[in-house]
Amino acid sequence: MSSPTTSPAEEAPIPVVLPTLADVELTTGGSKSGRVTAITDKALTLEASGEADSIAIKEIKRVKFSQEAPLPRGSVPRLRGLRGEAEIWRVTPLTALQIKDSSEGLAEVALSAVVKEKQSPPDPLGEPSSYEVKEMLFDANSPGMIRLKVEGIE
Repeated sequence: MSSPTTSPAEEAPIPVVLPTLADVELTTGGSKSGRVTAITDKALTLEASGEADSIAIKEIKRVKFSQEAPLPRGSVPRLRGLRGEAEIWRVTPLTALQIKDSSEGLAEVALSAVVKEKQSPPDPLGEPSSYEVKEMLFDANSPGMIRLKVEGIE
């Protein structure tokens, strides 16, 4: 339910794009690679070579997306260097990050769940229409929270 001072635009989810290749760094020191296809408060699902692998959130240190990997077909093109530096968002609860179409890398984050820990300076081009996720950072001491390192794209 919205308050009288909150407009529908302020409640709209923030569109984000997940590049096609992710490297999952495990708390045990190992790693796995593939496409992130789902995330819940308990597990992240990674797909590689047609096989799905569910990894417990508590076993993940971070997920780093390849900068060289193409963005999924149909997503918005990158405009590198025009949007400033990456931002760090703290997202609570973890389930506020919803993957809408894993084959296209399309996801969204509930605006009400985002606290910007590090923000880019104001951009003369205005706010980006969506963001590319560069990294997902997990903390065993805060199991219901995720930090997203994002960069604005057009």
